[in-house]
Amino acid sequence: MGSVKGNPEAVAARRRRRRPAAFASVLLLCSDDALARSLADLLNSAGYAVVDRELPRGGRVESVIADCDAWPLGWDLARLRRSFRDTDCFLLSASPMAGPFTVTGLPRGYFLPLPVLPRELLARLQ
Repeated sequence: MGSVKGNPEAVAARRRRRRPAAFASVLLLCSDDALARSLADLLNSAGYAVVDRELPRGGRVESVIADCDAWPLGWDLARLRRSFRDTDCFLLSASPMAGPFTVTGLPRGYFLPLPVLPRELLARLQ
């Protein structure tokens, strides 16, 4: 058997595994416009469809990214816990008071401190 390095089919398969499903949707909950724009640009460039602050018509997204320091109007941790128990939720915060305990009550919740490295966020999403 040849190595993955020299096998074009194996290399292509590895690349496909790293990419999100076509148009995987991510709900972005952030009222900080600069951070929201940066995250949306990053996600769009990685192939994700970004939904900003409101659920799409079908009400389903593959993942949620929420800035716990700047919740959009009408959103908070309690609503997130009620609405997305079966969805990957990534909670971001720069607060020294926030931490992994923030995701308590979210079976598929993950905490990432701000500033978050783009490659780390993308790796977690996959």
